[in-house]
Amino acid sequence: MPWLIALLVMSVFTGLWYQYEAKAQQRIDIARFAATLQLSIRPLLRNDDYDWLKAQLSHIGHSSGLAVTAIAIFDQNHRLMLATDTPAILQQFTAETMLNGYTLLSYQNQFLAVQPITPAEADPVSGISLRPGSGPYYLVLAIDNAVGYGVWLVPVMIVGLIGGLVLLLWQHRWSQLIQRLHTDLSLLTHKLNQLRHGQLNVRVDEQLVPELTPVQQGFNELAQAQADKLQQLQSALQQQQQHNVQLQQQHDVLQQQCQQLQGRCQQMQQQIALRLQHIHQLQRQQHELPEQLFAQYLAAQLLLLQLDTGPAMSDDSRVQLTALLAGQLPQFDQLLADHNVTLQLFEGADNPGFELTFCPQLLQTLLCAMLQLGCRSTNVTEISLKVQLDSTATVLRLNITNNGDGIAKRVRQLLQGQDTSTLQWHESDIAIVMAVKQQLNATFSLQSLDGLGGNISLAIPVHGLSELPQSALQHVLLFDSQSSNLQERSNSLAALAAHVAKCNDLSELTMKSEQYLYDVAIIFLPEPAQLSVWHQVLQDLSSRGKVLCYAVPAQLAMWQAALKLPVTSSPFVLAQVLDATKAGTHLAKLLVVDDNPTNLAFVRVLLKQHPLQLFTASCGTEALTLCRQQRFDVILLDIQLPDIDGTEVARRLRQTPEYQHTPILAFTAHALDDEVQLFLQAGMNDVIIKPLEAAKLQHILRWCSSAVKTDSIT
Repeated sequence: MPWLIALLVMSVFTGLWYQYEAKAQQRIDIARFAATLQLSIRPLLRNDDYDWLKAQLSHIGHSSGLAVTAIAIFDQNHRLMLATDTPAILQQFTAETMLNGYTLLSYQNQFLAVQPITPAEADPVSGISLRPGSGPYYLVLAIDNAVGYGVWLVPVMIVGLIGGLVLLLWQHRWSQLIQRLHTDLSLLTHKLNQLRHGQLNVRVDEQLVPELTPVQQGFNELAQAQADKLQQLQSALQQQQQHNVQLQQQHDVLQQQCQQLQGRCQQMQQQIALRLQHIHQLQRQQHELPEQLFAQYLAAQLLLLQLDTGPAMSDDSRVQLTALLAGQLPQFDQLLADHNVTLQLFEGADNPGFELTFCPQLLQTLLCAMLQLGCRSTNVTEISLKVQLDSTATVLRLNITNNGDGIAKRVRQLLQGQDTSTLQWHESDIAIVMAVKQQLNATFSLQSLDGLGGNISLAIPVHGLSELPQSALQHVLLFDSQSSNLQERSNSLAALAAHVAKCNDLSELTMKSEQYLYDVAIIFLPEPAQLSVWHQVLQDLSSRGKVLCYAVPAQLAMWQAALKLPVTSSPFVLAQVLDATKAGTHLAKLLVVDDNPTNLAFVRVLLKQHPLQLFTASCGTEALTLCRQQRFDVILLDIQLPDIDGTEVARRLRQTPEYQHTPILAFTAHALDDEVQLFLQAGMNDVIIKPLEAAKLQHILRWCSSAVKTDSIT
C-alpha cells in the first residue's frame, strides 16, 4: 500500500509539473513570435495592397507553429486598422488597456499578445498612416490556448506504467527469494547424500541464503582437502609439460642457429675464397705495381678479410680525430700524388674536443678508400674531404666531393647495391665502403653529375664519446681567398680560438695584421700576385707570432722563393694549429668610463666584434674600485664625471704601481690646447674627442694592441 500511494503522488506531481512547463513554454514561444513579427513587419507595411498584406500576415501566422487565429494592427486609440481575421477576442483590446511594452492577456482558452510599434520602427505608408509623433501603434496577436490534457496525461501514464512494472518486478523478486530458499535446502540435502556415499571432492560454491552459510563452510572445508591433493598432481603434470615445451623450443632455436651459422659459414667461405683469390691475383701483379701501391692494396684485402670474419672490427680503442687525421696526412699525400690530385681537408668543430670508441685501422683504411673513390672519376684535379663529428647526434660524417666528370655508372651501381662477388682486387675501395655501410648501419648517399663532379657521404653512428679539456687560443687570423672555404675553416677553428679574424682580401689582411697580436696566422695563399706586398705582410706577422702558410703544389716553389718563409702544400688540419703554439696572447682589457649611458651603449656596439675584453664604469669611484680589483691594459676616461673629475682619477691611478705605465686616454667632447696640457700633466697619454668614429676607434684599438704587445714582451 505505501508503494501504491507513493506511485499515485508521483503521477499527480508529474502531471502538474508537465502542465506548468507546457504553459510556460507556450508563453515564451508567443513572446518570441511577437518580437520576430515586429521586426519582419516593416518591409510588409510598405505595400498598400491590403489583401496582399493580409495574405502575408496570415501566412506568417500559419507557419509560426502556434495556434494563431488573427494578426491585427491597432492605432493609439485602440481602433482596428488592419486584421487577418476578426475573432471576438479582439474586442477585448479596448482603450482602457494602457500598455507601454509587450503584454500577454489571457481570456478563457485564448491569449491576446500586444506588441507596441512606434513610427520609428515602421515606414509611413499610404494605407496605414504611421506618422512620427502620432504613435504608439499596436501589433495584436490572437492565439488559442493549445495546451490540453495530453500534455500531462501522457507523462502521468508513463510514470504509472513504470511504477507498476517496478512493483511487479519487486513481487517477482520476492517470489524468487522464497524459491531460492527451497532450492538451497534441496542442494544441501543432495550434497549431504554425496558426502555420506564417500564423494569427498564435492563443494558448495553456489551463493546460499545467509542462514545456511555455516553449513556451506563445513562442506567446503571437507572438499578442499581432496581438491588440494588433486591440484598438486595436476600442477606437477603441467610443469612437466611446460618443461617439455621449453626443451622443444630450445631445440628449435639451436637448430635455427645452426642453420644460420651454416649459412654464415658458407658465406664466409665464399668471401674468404674470393679474398684469397684477389690476394693471389695481387701477388701475381706485384712486379708490375709500385711497392707502396702493392702494400696498400694488400692491406685493404687483409682488412676486408677481417671485416668478413669479425664483428666490424669495433674494438675499444679511443680515437681522437684531430690527431688521427694529422697522422694520416703522409698517406693522403702519397695516395693523391699518384693521381696528381689536390686535397682540401675540412674538419668539424667537435673534432678536437671529443674522443670516440672506434677501430683506428678501420677508420684510416676507410678514409683512404673514400679518397680512392673520389679519384675514380675522370679529369679530377681537386678533392674535398670533410670529417665532421656531430656530438649532439653521435654521428661521424664523412664526405668526399670531387670536380671530375662524375662517378662512373658501374661504381654507382656497386655502391648502391649489396653484391660484392663481382668486385676485382683493384676495387677494394668500393668493397670497404660497402662493408662499412652494411656492418656499421651507416647512412649512405651518392650524387653524380656529368661534367660537374660527384659527392659520396657516409654517416656512421658512433658511441663512447668523451669530452676533452681544451686550452683555447685567444685570437687566430685566417685568410682564404675562397669565401666558401673561408667559412668552413672559420667554423672549424671556432672550437680552438676565442676569436677568429677572417678575411679574403689582401688589403683587409694588411689592415688586420697591423691591428692585433695573434696567437697564430693561417694563410691559404692564392695565385701569386703582388708578391712584394705579400712578403711584407707575412714578414710582419711572422715577427710577432707563428704563421702557417699553405699553397697548391703547382705554386709552392714560387711562393717559397718569394716569401722566404716555410710554405707547405700538405692539407691543413687543426692539429697543426695546436702544435704551432702552446700558449696564446691574452685579449686586451679595455675600461671605458663615462656617465652617459648612451655613450656606453654606443661603445659596446662598436667594440662588440673586436678581440678585446670590454668593461664599463659610470663614475670615477666605480672606475677606481674596478682598477683595484683587476688589471686593465687601456683606460678610456671621460673628463666630466659626476663625482670625481677625470683628471683626478688619472692622478690617483698613476700613484699606484700597477698603473704607472698603463695607457690612459682622455675621452671628452672638446679640448683646447691648455686643456690638453692639463690632461697630459695629470698622466694621460692621449686625447680622444667625442663622438666616437671609425678612425678614432682604430686609434683606440692600436693603443690596445700596443699595450698587449708590451705585456707579452715583459
